[in-house]
Amino acid sequence: MDLKNAAEFDRVVTCVLTALAESFPRPMDLNFHALGLADGPGSNLVNGRYLDTESTPQHQFASHCVRFLLAEEYISGTVHPVWAAGVLLTAKGLELINAIPDSLLRGTHS
Repeated sequence: MDLKNAAEFDRVVTCVLTALAESFPRPMDLNFHALGLADGPGSNLVNGRYLDTESTPQHQFASHCVRFLLAEEYISGTVHPVWAAGVLLTAKGLELINAIPDSLLRGTHS
């Protein structure tokens, strides 16, 4: 089966996991525009209201990808419609990218 969005999912997930690995163990807020996953901001503040932009769908797709990683317990954090907050790799996420710190590995070998 060919998943229509598989290539874009892979691009988003690779970028997010790379950013989280570089930040580990510090949680980070994910700004999809700053990460290069969207062409512009996800919303603009106009007259006290946040309005969608042309880039909103890109932010929403990236949020869906992050929500999947959260549901599968590769990350922890809070996912919003166009961004994510306090995102951190879990032990399962570290294992996924083959980046478990030695200090955690030693605890598994008695």
